[in-house]
Amino acid sequence: SLCYSSLGKRHIEAIRFSNHAGDIAELLSQTSEFKQIIFKGLAFPGSNYHDLTWLLEELKTPETYAGPDTLIELSQSYATILNILVFTGTKNEEGQPVYPFLHALGCHLQTLPDLPGWIDAVVDEKALVRDSASTELSRIRKDIKSLEVKAEKRIQAILREGKAKGWIDQDSELALRNGRQVIPVIPSRKRDIQGFVHDRSATGQTLFIEPEEVFGINNQIRELEIDEEREMIRILRALADNIRPHMPLLLESYDFLGMIDAIRAKARLSIEMEAGQPDTDLISRKSSSPYWPPSRPRPDCL
Repeated sequence: SLCYSSLGKRHIEAIRFSNHAGDIAELLSQTSEFKQIIFKGLAFPGSNYHDLTWLLEELKTPETYAGPDTLIELSQSYATILNILVFTGTKNEEGQPVYPFLHALGCHLQTLPDLPGWIDAVVDEKALVRDSASTELSRIRKDIKSLEVKAEKRIQAILREGKAKGWIDQDSELALRNGRQVIPVIPSRKRDIQGFVHDRSATGQTLFIEPEEVFGINNQIRELEIDEEREMIRILRALADNIRPHMPLLLESYDFLGMIDAIRAKARLSIEMEAGQPDTDLISRKSSSPYWPPSRPRPDCL
């Protein structure tokens, strides 16, 4: 319950008993080092522990892509991983790691430091694909905005004209039906506006008409919106294509994030319990630990 993410919880659930003194001493030392970090009030990266392993597994399949919201979580969590590696790689005046046991967990990792930048070039902080993500997307969106302005000006002009000629009530305002701006008109004057009836009021006393001229402009906008969606998907697929070759190292990095989350949880539990590390002879550090992932070679950092 003290973990930040499902990544850490999986590592906690994987813990097994051991009777190997060296392994036990190593695991206890990891926890003790993290307790020092907590007691000193150091700014250890503590946010955006998102579990994106499911996404990375999905992106292994060609033609798949991630949505903007998920990409932001990927960027944030991977930036956290990079920051943790910087923190655990801190060295003292003698050039030795300040936290050698935590440093050993990630010293062998290959990273992709460009990943957050790749994502930022495509998706903004509001989880929208940027206009600048491609020249084509920028052009399409400019055309959409231009046509939206044109449609707005024309329907406002028709509304003013109708009020001036008396076939639209003076207090009438534009309404929205089926995602389109429409003009409320009494049924007896519907022939005064050439257009398409989108709706009728509950009383039947008002028709909501989209002028024919504006209808044509809005159809152009809709076609451009389809082009916009197609171009955004192409951009997101291209980004996924760039990420796909690096899946093994990314998955390993998220496994590291889970280890750190689990160790932090153990340190917090230790503090709550007022527990301390027993004195042990730190021997056989290079033996095989049940906590160390079997697919990962043990580092020579220790």
